[in-house]
Order: sequence, then structure tokens, then C-alpha cells
Amino acid sequence: MFFLLIALTTQSISLNLSAPEVTVRAIGGETVTGKLLDWTESAMTVEAGEGEQQIDNEALASVAFVPVAGSAPADASLTSAIQIEFVDRSELISSNFTSLDREAAITGATITGATSSEHRFPLDSVRSVRFPLTDPGLLRAWDRLRKKPRRVDRLAVRKGEEIDYVDGVISRVTPQRVDFLLDGELIPVKRTKLVGLLFADRKVAAMRPARCQLSTRDGSRLVLSGWEYQPDHLVAKTPAGLLLPLPYAELREIDFLRERIVYLSRIKPLRAEWTPYLAVGNLGPTLAGFYAPQRERTGEAAERASTAGRFEIVTLPIEDPADGSLRPPEVESYREGLAIHSQSRLVFDLPRDAQRFETRVGIDARTAHLGSVDLEILADGESLFAEEISGETGPRDVSVDIEGAQRLEIRVGFGKNLDLGDRVNFCNARIVK
Repeated sequence: MFFLLIALTTQSISLNLSAPEVTVRAIGGETVTGKLLDWTESAMTVEAGEGEQQIDNEALASVAFVPVAGSAPADASLTSAIQIEFVDRSELISSNFTSLDREAAITGATITGATSSEHRFPLDSVRSVRFPLTDPGLLRAWDRLRKKPRRVDRLAVRKGEEIDYVDGVISRVTPQRVDFLLDGELIPVKRTKLVGLLFADRKVAAMRPARCQLSTRDGSRLVLSGWEYQPDHLVAKTPAGLLLPLPYAELREIDFLRERIVYLSRIKPLRAEWTPYLAVGNLGPTLAGFYAPQRERTGEAAERASTAGRFEIVTLPIEDPADGSLRPPEVESYREGLAIHSQSRLVFDLPRDAQRFETRVGIDARTAHLGSVDLEILADGESLFAEEISGETGPRDVSVDIEGAQRLEIRVGFGKNLDLGDRVNFCNARIVK
């Protein structure tokens, strides 16, 4: 059981009314709602109905902050204010941005709790600054531009429905203008003419490991390497070394799985082999593509992905022992996954800090009445899981320890029906760090 709830006292404890109310979800799915009393580098303390409870940080999946009564609705849009992108992938919303002598300053309620307050940090921690922008086409163009590598600073300038840029050196940023050094000449540029600022790529000193991602009610997304609990605010520590005070009323959610999980569908396998049931010589590209591992569903499944998910697994109808009737089939749908045909072998290189491999695996719902495979999961050649998977057996949860292993191997063999309907879906297949 991943969710460790440890009673710290049996005495009745009065509720701390000033503490934020949170809903904590564990990796295993368990939840608890209560007042956040403390959060150290190892555990979170929550006061729920049964008293104080301590939750190990390693067990956390997410922490949702219950909105304070009367607070403004959360705005996840990053278009109506200034968006600051840091070198550690954090994105912060601010009402203003200025810089002078390699030091940046921002104002905004999320960081300081008051729009008139100012927070300062090194300019070298900033990768880009986008001024307010709402046009969808220009937003897409900005995202493409900011992802490109650059050796010098750039000013992004709006030209009609496009974005152009000028290379140079950003000298100073004020609320009204940007002083820009171009070919040895210092040019003041009005901010109203600019889409944003793109700072030169620079070597970043070793950053602290990311542990979770925090989202705020105004749409900021901060990668956290650590934190410091205070009664009225949380000090967020980012991998780049920033210390940002965040009032609890402005927080929306802390997601631990985003930084701890790597989905298998996003890793290119070292080997991907498939052996046909009958020898057919060299496979044509169409046949080879059909039997190759699929990272997303196509056709009808893709069309309904917005509601039903990309990967569907099912338990076929079984007899209800109470009255002998057949229970309806239970269909599960997932957006993340990997579909593999029988007689396939996949080998993946594991991250150094990998701890577990987890997935929900079952025969594709469209062929569950026929499909049957023999599944084996190995780490560095050692078998960790070996079972038959079929529509009759239903989906299986796989969770195996891969700590210290270098290679993960998946073998899908022919089951009792040989090559009939043998498409098995590895739903939410993931490596947990």
C-alpha cells in the first residue's frame, strides 16, 4: 500500500482554521481531505476527521487546494498577462516584468499576495518573456519561435499576422520600453510593438532534480525541486534556484506524477521485433506498419478519443452467480498507451533513477472475444511477470520493481488462439522514478 497514513496522536486536536484545505491523492488511488498543517522534505501532515495524519512524499500523486470561499475562479489561460519562461521549464504569470543590470523584477498577486509588491531574481534564470497575446495564430507562432535555439538575444516583433525577430542584446526592460543593442547602437523600442523577449541560450549550472509541478489559479506552472512550509504561504524552490513565496489561496494543484512518470509510449525502443505466425518473406511497409507497436489509435478509435480514450480494454460478459444472468461487458478507456501484437519483443533503455514499471494491460476491446497472449515482463533478463492475458481473464494490473535495472523487455507470445485477435493494449504503461 503506497498511501501511508500514520496517526500521530489520539488526543482531540482543534482545527487550524487558517491552514489551507487540501485533497491529497496517493499513487494507489486513496484520498484524504483535511487541513494542511505541515510539509517537510519527507512527509506532509494533514488534519482530517480522525486526527493528524502523515503522508510520505513518496506516496503522493497529487495535492489539490480547495478554493477559498469568495475567491475568483481559476484562470488557466496564459494569454491575458505576461508569461515568463524560466530555464527549468517553469512558466510564471505576472502583471509586469522589468530588468536592469542582470536582475529581473516582477509584480503579481500569485507570487507576493499583493499586486503592488515586487519580487527580484537573476535575469540569467529567464529564457523568454511573452507580453499579453490572445490571437491563436500568433500564440502558435510564438511557441515555435521560443523553442528554437539561439546564440544571442532576440526581440519578437509582430508584423501583421506573423512574428518576426531581430538579433542583438537586450540591455534594459522598463514598463514602457526595451533598450536593445543592435550593431553597437542602443535603440529604445516601445513595448507595445513587441510580442516578447527571447534571451540567448546559456550554459545552466547543474540544476536540482525536479520533484513535482505546481499550478496556480492564474495559470502559472512551476517545476519544484523543493519547498518550505509557512503558515500563510508556501516557498516554492525551483531547479534553477528560485525561491518564490506563494499564498495558499493562489494555489490550485501540485502534481507529483508529472515529474516522476515517463510513459512508455514516449520512449523509442532499442529493439522492436515482430515474428509473423506464417512465414511471408519480406514484409511490405503496410503490413509491417500494421503489426508494429502502435502509440496511438487510428480510425474510429481516434475519432472518439476526446470522450472514450485511445486505448480500450474489456472484460467479456460473465455469469452473475446471484441469478445466472450475464453481466454486461466492462470497457475501460485510456489516452496513454501502447498496442502490441502477439509474437513481439520490445526492449527499452531505462532511466538511471527508474523504480517501477506499471501498466493496466488487456486485449483490445474490439477483439477481446478472440484475443489471447502470453505476456512476460523482464528486467536485465530476469522475469518479473508472466501470465496469460485474454478477454476471458480480463485486464491485469502489472507493477514490478525495476530499481537498478538497465533494460526493460516486453515479450508478447501467441496465446491459446494463436494469431487470432492478438492485439494487447498496455494502458498507462509507465516507468515510475
